[in-house]
Amino acid sequence: MKPEDQQLGQPREEQNPAQPEEPPVSGEAGGSGQRAEETGPASVQQRLSWRGILRKRWVYPAVYLAAAVLIIALMYAKNAQVWPFAKEEPAPAPNKTALDTGDQPALPVNSAPSFVWPADPAAKVKVSMGNFDDTMSKEAQAGALVRFDNSYYPHHGVDLAAPDGKAFQVLAAAAGKVTKVEDDPLMGKVVEIAADNGYILYYASLADVSVKPGDAVTQGQPIAKSGMNRFEAGAKNHVHLEIKKDGQEVNPETVLPSPKNS
Repeated sequence: MKPEDQQLGQPREEQNPAQPEEPPVSGEAGGSGQRAEETGPASVQQRLSWRGILRKRWVYPAVYLAAAVLIIALMYAKNAQVWPFAKEEPAPAPNKTALDTGDQPALPVNSAPSFVWPADPAAKVKVSMGNFDDTMSKEAQAGALVRFDNSYYPHHGVDLAAPDGKAFQVLAAAAGKVTKVEDDPLMGKVVEIAADNGYILYYASLADVSVKPGDAVTQGQPIAKSGMNRFEAGAKNHVHLEIKKDGQEVNPETVLPSPKNS
């Protein structure tokens, strides 16, 4: 190496002088500035934050739910626009009634079944004790009290007895299904019949019961004979009848017909 090529141990500079850099075109300068911003620390942090949000478990269900709400809203809006112009169907013609055809009208659904007198007509059975009612006179109320064990109790239902005190045939006052047959320590032999429209017939003080639970009985069918019980020992041979409608007590004398022998 020649001495003129070195100065103080430094390499000799190239002979060609440095060319001045051309100023960047405005478009290029903007693009490079934008790329710088995109690759800057703030942009990287924003990307990381979005990735963190997308990793949350609730993000996608929330997005699906929002989409479903939007679709339903659009469908509702479309139906709201179409519905006023929907074609109206003509009302169906009314059915013919009994007045149009001349037939007898059907009984109401909640009407009482037709009851018959619940004793053999030949026995000339009558009411021996009526149903206690708060609206009755004091004298009538006194006649509807049962004395038992040195106490008096209101009489619910009616007692039926023959004038001669003899046993008589007990009949089903209405058709139905036998739901209970048992021996009650106070009321004696008991038969319970479920009739139509929520009516329950409760017979007590019976003897010689001829039906069993589950039997279907017809109206006027013999079910037992009259007997005696401990609660009304003073009544001697008789039958006790209570009627209920949907669990509420009904005075049997308001639904039973008068005996044919009266």
